[in-house]
Amino acid sequence: MRARTILTLDPKCPLCRLPGRIYSIEYLPKNGEYKECIHYDNSVHKWAEYAVAGDITDKNKRKVSKPDRIVCPKCKKRGRVNDFLEDLRKPYEVSYVVVHEKLKGTWGKAGTMAKRRRCYIRDKEQRDYILKRLGRYISKW
Repeated sequence: MRARTILTLDPKCPLCRLPGRIYSIEYLPKNGEYKECIHYDNSVHKWAEYAVAGDITDKNKRKVSKPDRIVCPKCKKRGRVNDFLEDLRKPYEVSYVVVHEKLKGTWGKAGTMAKRRRCYIRDKEQRDYILKRLGRYISKW
């Protein structure tokens, strides 16, 4: 189980150096935390925080010995959860997809990868369900 620290003093935002309230939103896949700072003028800044710089810069494909399999919140069938970045300029906004059974045909020019049915998670409740199942969810209260 991971611990969560909430500062009661008014810390400074690392992006603009103005005081505000800093909250942890969720845990990210490579040992990171997605955080936001809400300032007193209601402006919001969001960023990713990692303990070690090598966690985000490591381009090696991670080897998963036991992939995370869940019941898909969209179609209610069992599948494997994958995370990906939709926008590479925002490494803190991680999206999720549930990969299901094989389909007829292959992907790519070489034709070596089998096509699979996918459910992209876009809904907030479905995303929260996946985060809870993966142990990356941080409740606001």
